[in-house]
Amino acid sequence: MNNSETTLPTSADISGLNFYEMTVNNGTLYGVDAGDFMSNGTLISYDLSTNSLINSAEVNIIPGGIYFN
Repeated sequence: MNNSETTLPTSADISGLNFYEMTVNNGTLYGVDAGDFMSNGTLISYDLSTNSLINSAEVNIIPGGIYFN
């Protein structure tokens, strides 16, 4: 949604996501899915200008945050 908008959108541009934690950095949405909380989770990234999947990678068990250096 644009910075100038005063109301929330009525539908999602990207649907079907279920993130345990997420953040946005440089126009990219990063989210982690903890899955079943007993096996490895997934880090997923989306380009917010096109709403398309950039990458998906397996990470350790119960990923709980996304950090940038």
